[in-house]
Amino acid sequence: MKKTVFKVTLCVFGIYAVLTVLMSWPVVAGLNVRLAGQGGDPWQTLWRFESKAALLSHSDEAFTGAAWAAREFLGGGEPRLVNLSVWPWMPLHLLLGEPLAYNVVWLLSYVLAGLGMYLLVKWLIREYGIHYEELKTVQSVVVREGSPFLAGLMYMFLPYHVAHSFGHFGALQIQWLPFLLWAFLSCIVRPRVWKAVLVGLLFVLQAWSEHHYALWFAIFALLSVMYYRRSLQQLGRQLFMPAAVAAVLVIGAGAIPYWPTVRLAAQPASPLVLGDAQLVRFSTDLFSFVVPAPFHPLAGVLSTLLFHQFFTGNIAETTQYLGLLPLLFVLFFRDRVPQSQRRWWLAVAAVFFIISLGPRLHIVGRIFPMTMPYAIVAHWPVFSSIRTVGRAGVMVGAAMSILFGLAAAAQVRRAMNIVILSGVLLLEFLFFPVPTQSASLPAAYSLVSQRPGARLIELPAATNYDAASRALYGSLRHGKEVVGNFALERADGPAAVAEARSLPVLRQLLYMRTTHLLEEREEFFEQDAAETFADVARYLDIRTVLVHVDSLSTVQMQAVTTFFEGTLGVAPVVIDDVLVYELDPLPSGDGVFATRDAGWEHVGYDPARNSVFAEVSVEARLRLYNIRADVLPVTLQWQAAAADAGKLEVTAPIALQETAATDMRTITLQLPPGVTELVFRHSGDGVSVLQSPHMEAVKPET
Repeated sequence: MKKTVFKVTLCVFGIYAVLTVLMSWPVVAGLNVRLAGQGGDPWQTLWRFESKAALLSHSDEAFTGAAWAAREFLGGGEPRLVNLSVWPWMPLHLLLGEPLAYNVVWLLSYVLAGLGMYLLVKWLIREYGIHYEELKTVQSVVVREGSPFLAGLMYMFLPYHVAHSFGHFGALQIQWLPFLLWAFLSCIVRPRVWKAVLVGLLFVLQAWSEHHYALWFAIFALLSVMYYRRSLQQLGRQLFMPAAVAAVLVIGAGAIPYWPTVRLAAQPASPLVLGDAQLVRFSTDLFSFVVPAPFHPLAGVLSTLLFHQFFTGNIAETTQYLGLLPLLFVLFFRDRVPQSQRRWWLAVAAVFFIISLGPRLHIVGRIFPMTMPYAIVAHWPVFSSIRTVGRAGVMVGAAMSILFGLAAAAQVRRAMNIVILSGVLLLEFLFFPVPTQSASLPAAYSLVSQRPGARLIELPAATNYDAASRALYGSLRHGKEVVGNFALERADGPAAVAEARSLPVLRQLLYMRTTHLLEEREEFFEQDAAETFADVARYLDIRTVLVHVDSLSTVQMQAVTTFFEGTLGVAPVVIDDVLVYELDPLPSGDGVFATRDAGWEHVGYDPARNSVFAEVSVEARLRLYNIRADVLPVTLQWQAAAADAGKLEVTAPIALQETAATDMRTITLQLPPGVTELVFRHSGDGVSVLQSPHMEAVKPET
């Protein structure tokens, strides 16, 4: 009997695998040369795979031995956003390499999701006494296995799953949830230590793969304990050991690694707390569950025209379609499902449906002022850091898949009906052709790897997420840090790129401030663009600039070429669609440049005077960088209105010599190597205005 069950399960796995290959065409056709999905997120996943693998091989000099293990898995290190999603699949990465490993995981997420739901529903059918055909003929086998098969088919191809599979590696992995639900419910019915161990291990897998789903499971577990409380009370002491074992695994391996993220979320003004606007934006629209996916090859255009174009957020977060067939089937045949299971799974679907709607009700993109239940917990610890609350919809899809399977088990008696229902379901959930992208990196990276310098500028990596993510992965190939990379900010937090984005001239390049570059404006305190950029490049050890022509507009390209070829006089090396500017030699500079903080207000450009002006209302800071080894005499000068006399105080940790004329203020200092911060404090009414601020450093004799 066990052999027969194994063979049937293996057959179901095979059918799911074949259907996955067909439905996701052309992914399998380019397994080793293309990436399934689109945008920058797949590239970030490849970067995570290879950077984590570098820890295992100790090729990353930052952490060795027990140090990196404690930081990665035991909650050590600074407060930060922890991402463990690639670790469960690391053996595949080490065995197959990329992009093959990524694509195999992508395909397996579908097959395993279907198999997990199939096994869960099959167990529920047996456990709760729904009519089950005895194994006698092929026809009876199809009928018997057909109902859980339908539930798995629905769950694996849910448009929610498909939408996230286009890029979100964590949210893609819905496959562990049904296995986890099965193990947990089985442990509630008949507690065993081995089942508790299985629950703990599956929770760890889920928490590492996608922490949102681990949170949804925790809520599900709490609801389950409340629903099955009478049965649990009868079991009494039998629950103690399994519960203790599961708790140790859940806390030890599932929760402790995320302690740095908890600490980060608890900080004042935490970067994880993005505010109500983001939370509302990425909540689910009421109509999302009944509107076909925008990527459906037949109905997608119409559903986009009528609905999806009005939904808030992006396609991945607003696609929740449950299918017309499953919804109608559950609606008409729900009474055939055992009452305890019907009530339970409808309650689960309802709870997570309400959670997914977020704090405000959305109806076809219109946000109503009506407060939803989720608003009560939206600002609680942990919950306040959840931006994509719409992902609770995965539990709605799971519950409805289960109800669909249970209703089919009670209603369907013919093998042909199973085949027809499967065909209709596949038609409703069509999503081919799946978008893919080339897994090849630009050939220019080979040249970059041979160039001097620890860092490089890659445009538009500071503003274009797709280009930034590919550049992040490319940095593992050429071994240089990409300055101001937008994807690095998303991965390691704003502090990772804060300084680079504040540096003069470099800031204008990174943010593509075309007017500034085209008009060759000087920087704050009249810092010459060419000299300042040269000093910034020396400070950051930049000797190469890559420009991706296909990712820039005509105006942006004009601004970039004007600066490098006109202002700096550097000719590019053209490699395919990439311009490579080799900064050898760099223009000479005085070795000093300045950056300003947000305290400087209304900083503007006066075209009549060809100068910059700025205001200080309370306090502003100016950071002076001396990249040379010698102390340099530096003079700061600006025009000041007579009415501002005595209102602006300038302090620094070094001695300042100040002279003031009727309308001119001058400060001289001996600037030591490194960074020195000057503080400008305004007192009294109004603001202090600095007109035509100028900085001059005396170059040392060579």
